[in-house]
Amino acid sequence: MNDELLNEDVVISQQEGLVNSLKEYLNPKNWAETCNLSKQKMIECGIYFVVGFGLGFLVKKYSNFLYAAVVTIVCMVMLHYLGFITIAVHTDRLQSIFGIEFPCAQPDMSSHCVEWIKMNIALVVSLVIGFIIGLKVP
Repeated sequence: MNDELLNEDVVISQQEGLVNSLKEYLNPKNWAETCNLSKQKMIECGIYFVVGFGLGFLVKKYSNFLYAAVVTIVCMVMLHYLGFITIAVHTDRLQSIFGIEFPCAQPDMSSHCVEWIKMNIALVVSLVIGFIIGLKVP
């Protein structure tokens, strides 16, 4: 009888230990500390998630229009490449209007985008997750 009580105590203490370790693992404060996320960064991640969700939903709903827009943009880029039209991006104006800081001094826009993504990986991941969930919503 004493052995049965001891076994029950061991099982109960193991279950409590499992529950406590699960509580610690799922605690948002611990996640924020391990990912070095401040309160402001978590709010930004939430905003990017909502924006990604909205974009995903809109892409799903208006996909026919987006196909036409992509074809138009590809044609514009090809015309620019062949020299028929000129497309200029004024990065100094973008900086002054939106407050965007470009991390490198390279004039190529794609390298600016890649550097920004590297600097803000948590925001990009939350945007992509929101986008994917927005695509899956019926």
